Amino acid sequence: MSAPLSSTRRTTVETTAIVSAVAAVFAASTAFLFSSRGSPLWIGFAVGALLAAGIGWILWRRVRSYICVLRYRSRIRGNRYMNTVMLLGAVSRALPDLTLEDVYVDVALRNDETDGEGQKVYGWSPGRPGERATLDDFLLRGDGLQFAIYGMPGSGKSTLLRSTAMRMSRTIRPRAPIPILVVLAHHTGQIVEDPDIDLAEIAAGARWLNRDDVPAHEVRRWLSNGRCVIMLDGLDEVPERHRPAIMLWAEQQHGGYQDCSLVVTSRELGFESARFDAADLVLEVCPLTRDQIDLFVANCYRAFQKGGELTESAAKVESSALLAGLRADPALYDLASTPLMLQLMVFVHRNSDDGLPASRGELYERMVQMLLHERRSRVKLSTPSSRLELGPKLRIVQRLAFEMMLGQSVQFDPLPLIRKLLDEFDVEVSAQEMLRDLRENGLLSRVESNSETYTFAHLSFQEYLAAKEIREQGKVGTLLDRIGQRWWRNTALFWASAYDPNPLIEACAEAGTAEAWSLAIELRNEAELGGGDIDPRLTDRIAAFLAAEHPVDSEEHQVACTEAIRLNLGDVEFSSAGTICVKPVGGDLYRMFAREELARGFHSSSHRFGPGGEVMGLWPSEVNSFIKWLSQFEHHGFSYQLPQVDTRKQLENLAEIRRLETGSISSFWAIWHGQVRPWNLDEKWIKGYRLSEQELDLWLRADWRFMMSRFDLTGPHEPARAAARQIRSACGALKDITDWYRNRVGSTTLPRDSTSPSAKALAAYRAHVDSFTGVVDELHSFAGAESVNLLAMLRLMNSNRNPPEPWPC
Repeated sequence: MSAPLSSTRRTTVETTAIVSAVAAVFAASTAFLFSSRGSPLWIGFAVGALLAAGIGWILWRRVRSYICVLRYRSRIRGNRYMNTVMLLGAVSRALPDLTLEDVYVDVALRNDETDGEGQKVYGWSPGRPGERATLDDFLLRGDGLQFAIYGMPGSGKSTLLRSTAMRMSRTIRPRAPIPILVVLAHHTGQIVEDPDIDLAEIAAGARWLNRDDVPAHEVRRWLSNGRCVIMLDGLDEVPERHRPAIMLWAEQQHGGYQDCSLVVTSRELGFESARFDAADLVLEVCPLTRDQIDLFVANCYRAFQKGGELTESAAKVESSALLAGLRADPALYDLASTPLMLQLMVFVHRNSDDGLPASRGELYERMVQMLLHERRSRVKLSTPSSRLELGPKLRIVQRLAFEMMLGQSVQFDPLPLIRKLLDEFDVEVSAQEMLRDLRENGLLSRVESNSETYTFAHLSFQEYLAAKEIREQGKVGTLLDRIGQRWWRNTALFWASAYDPNPLIEACAEAGTAEAWSLAIELRNEAELGGGDIDPRLTDRIAAFLAAEHPVDSEEHQVACTEAIRLNLGDVEFSSAGTICVKPVGGDLYRMFAREELARGFHSSSHRFGPGGEVMGLWPSEVNSFIKWLSQFEHHGFSYQLPQVDTRKQLENLAEIRRLETGSISSFWAIWHGQVRPWNLDEKWIKGYRLSEQELDLWLRADWRFMMSRFDLTGPHEPARAAARQIRSACGALKDITDWYRNRVGSTTLPRDSTSPSAKALAAYRAHVDSFTGVVDELHSFAGAESVNLLAMLRLMNSNRNPPEPWPC
């Protein structure tokens, strides 16, 4: 840390000397000019000195300000907290420091700005996925904008801000944006005690700065000039009772520095208790994609190699083994789409010999054991091994976590409760020794270096340990009473991964809200991953909820759709060509889409279902619409698209589908030069629709009758009229095309030798075209007649809708 400081001071001295020399030369030149014109020499010196002093002062202020900016940026770049990816505090010789530059993968943000009525929303909103971009892309939209960024636990919100601050600090451009990063949990006490405290005071007192390096008045000048991006991290880590006051302070500070952009991050529950309605954009942190997961793992093991812990070959073997383990279990791969969970997996995989755990609960259990006990045998800590065993430490941290969850707090002074628990559990160590052990192992961390206030390394550890404590105390009623509170949601999920989930699922079912059903489904899925048994009665209730036809604009419908997509498209295989879903789309899922289309006035074709319930018989336009509908739902970073056959790599992708397909499906839709085309699993490209004229006629007539059956003739009739016009127009266009082909073939001159192969081929083709054109003519006539009949029926119903009064006798 001393090298950048001495370098900056040396630059300051050199700059001072240069400015002084320039001022002296300017003063001497002015004196000479005055004396050459006959004025006294001392007047020339005086005027020159005054002008030189003024110009020198202006130059010095600018240079000093620039040097101050450079010093500030160097402090951010050189600070350990800002630049180190710590796997939950587990920084050791066994696991070398991972810098952001080494391993960070820039997460994407999704713009879920408003709902249909323009109201700011936090969580799912109609129209997902919205616009996806990086934070830098959103910041470039203009100065003075306000952003609310939310995400699930461990989604990388804090790391996103630190990475952005680091990126901004690498430039030497004087007018480049200056990051002002404030960890709200570190300054809650200051803000609550003095709501008028200026942001500049808070920023100048950040833990990565020395107060003498960058004075508060200099930071205030940056803010006043609109040069800064204000980043407030972790609203959800502030005690709930203080969040409204913190949010009010943030908005007031931005009001004083309106030209600076403001970014506030939180879990969703943080914005629920302290709404940020002034936000111009609401952004959600997206899960990691497959490529980002692969990149992060590769970066981690490359960093281990760089640190001398692994050889190049060993790093490749271990990273490949970890990725292979993830891809072998799609459910575990889903967990890896969260950056924190992926970090845990890297740590556990790197420090254990028995592979990856099967569930989130087991992953946390292994991690806690490493942090509390096993790590002492692996890592050389600053103090010798103590008398503390895993059992007493685990009981104490569980009780600490439980008390914090009850108080809905993330910051606490643990010493009083540790003393009480040491007496209760009859552990013969001092409270200070216990606290030091927990801190050095990385499970607890200080809010400030001199503070007695602590937090768990991550809130998810607090939630996991609280679930264990509830189990040991037999207080499942604590969760049941709070089943609808977002604060307890992850604790409930940790419970379901290891213990009996049935009481919680039943409580959700009794609550009956969309959010409660969503939690019930997650609890069931989490329990199944952990090998838990679900009461068949509850399974049936969940199945009945999913099968019910909820209003398409309801939250219940969105919950049902999300789960249907997870079940239908969750059967994936990983290959060199990409991630392939090997399960055809089922009719239940497609019917959900068709119901939404019908509510919007679009009528689906007469689709059919295969022996396994898979949907068949769709038109290309329907396939495109269905893919767009799927993309509205987030599934752990995956997006949905048809396979493409424009490149060799995509052809390999199709070869993988052919290899993996074991059902009765012989062909599927794919993209060829931007168009939806059929692809056959057994043969090459289908050059045309290989249907007989009779089959084509039957299918088109079936679609026609199906669409006619969907019209409600007792209600508004404009959709029916529009559909009839469209179908008649489409049939007319098809007739025009076939007529053109018939004329083109008919105008071709037959060879003189009618027995030659070319003459026979042309004659056969003419016969085929004539036959096909006749079918199309019949179809065109049929569609027109049906349309006329339908419109006649509508006119008849309209004429009798309001009959006159009976004729008097």
